[in-house]
Amino acid sequence: MQKVAFICSPYARLDILVALDIARLVAIKAKDDGYIPLSPVIAFDNIYKETNAQEREVVLKASESLLMKCEIVYVAQTQYKISDGMKREINLAKCHNIPIRFISV
Repeated sequence: MQKVAFICSPYARLDILVALDIARLVAIKAKDDGYIPLSPVIAFDNIYKETNAQEREVVLKASESLLMKCEIVYVAQTQYKISDGMKREINLAKCHNIPIRFISV
């Protein structure tokens, strides 16, 4: 069975097209490394509203649940600051000894 890589990339306060491009680039790297990429940014785009605090929290919790099912976390390193949501995901991976790989985008 092929392993799954969680894609941790910025979303909050970014232009959506920029956020999607970053997530896509990291997902392609994970795919090229032999993983099935799982990106909440790509999966939840146009489904939840980032500006709605309740929906944002639902997405963060869903992302954490998905991360726990993955064998590795690929983190996008960009010119943008690591978001609070990304910090939560990175910390969760560390707490559960899930390997983390930083990818420059």
